[in-house]
Amino acid sequence: MAQPYRTARVAPNVTRTLRGAWVNTAPFPAFGGWTASVAASSPPEVQLATLTFFAYLTSPNNSWADVLDVSGSVDPFRQQHLDPANIDRWTAAGYDQGTTLQYLSALSVAMSSPNVALDFRMALMAPGGARAFLEIAYASLAGGATNALVALDTSFVQAETDTIQLLANPNPLVRPSCAGG
Repeated sequence: MAQPYRTARVAPNVTRTLRGAWVNTAPFPAFGGWTASVAASSPPEVQLATLTFFAYLTSPNNSWADVLDVSGSVDPFRQQHLDPANIDRWTAAGYDQGTTLQYLSALSVAMSSPNVALDFRMALMAPGGARAFLEIAYASLAGGATNALVALDTSFVQAETDTIQLLANPNPLVRPSCAGG
């Protein structure tokens, strides 16, 4: 994802061309948000209660109230929060139109980058948590554990896909039908 970096400032108002310099400018949103899950072995009523709770937290109306609260700390996380067509919601809450459109555009570009660098979080029951898990996984690469890491990566990709579909659904309690079945 690196791009050639062509100039460097050597003094105020003086730049020079660099040869062979490549720079990876991955957007880093720092605090990457939160996730939720419930064990498949949990009773159905616990699974439903968990889904209902997080569906409420991320629902369009509730999420807009949280995102627009100037004293809160919830950043835009739904596509509709970033959509310039919804600028009236932002301005009605007291945000400056020009500055807000610039912010939403920059955030949208950063979050849609194929090179976005998200912080890593994973809750594990194992002693040492996610860091210990990853250290063991990477150390075992020499021993041929690549299949386990590929499976882990696949599960992360599936979790991301599921989350995107859930947040895009205006009624997350109703599962979208699968194509062809």
